[in-house]
Amino acid sequence: MPNFISNFITYAEGCETPELYDLWSALATLSSVVSRRVWINQGYYIIYPNLYIVLVGAPGGRKTTAMTMCKDMLRELGTIPFAATCMTKEALCRYMSTQCMRNFTIPNTDKTKEYTPITLCLTELSHFLGANSAHMIDFLTTIYDQEVYDAKTKNKGDDIIPGPYLTVLACTTPTN
Repeated sequence: MPNFISNFITYAEGCETPELYDLWSALATLSSVVSRRVWINQGYYIIYPNLYIVLVGAPGGRKTTAMTMCKDMLRELGTIPFAATCMTKEALCRYMSTQCMRNFTIPNTDKTKEYTPITLCLTELSHFLGANSAHMIDFLTTIYDQEVYDAKTKNKGDDIIPGPYLTVLACTTPTN
């Protein structure tokens, strides 16, 4: 039976991308599309399919090609918000709180659920993380499973992000 992942891998044939890159790019694409509209209820906590994926390989290994296929498919949908390839934590929070909020009706109920999806397709992970990479890594770790993320800044005010949902598909080369 054909499915999205096998169709994505078939779509990528001829691009000379390693099949593992295609697989992880397909999973990132699915993660972005379903967002917080799909979950597994574990009682006290809920598992969402948000993924942080880093394609690691030598320069010229087709990491960016695999990532670009994901990005192009998502852009064609026209409904997935994207982060810039370089932005501060504060700019990302502001963008998410002002531009990315969505809601949907939970099937078979009258309840609606707010969520804030964003996809990060990063050609070079270190460029996005910036000079103070620990600050951005801490943010990405903290926001990962929050029901509501709030950021208060000295000069820019408050950013409230209900149901944050980040999908990250990044590329990098190994360091020695």
